[in-house]
Amino acid sequence: MEVKSSVTIEGLGLFTKNNHTKDSVVFRLEGTVSDHPTRESIHIGRNKHITDKWGTFMNHSFNPTTKICGYDVIALKDIKKG
Repeated sequence: MEVKSSVTIEGLGLFTKNNHTKDSVVFRLEGTVSDHPTRESIHIGRNKHITDKWGTFMNHSFNPTTKICGYDVIALKDIKKG
């Protein structure tokens, strides 16, 4: 994974360095888990929010490429590197 500038979102975005097939694990969330949300945390369960170094740069989308299942970030479709 890498963080770099994105023209699409006009700011920083998260990009993969590898190809991923649909339903595969793109990466696993790691970091501090809390019982309350913060500006940069990701909801991973009831009263469970994680602050992950890569997850901080994930962006919301009406056409998402991934979903969160517990600690795993799963590809919703084939994703090409970059």
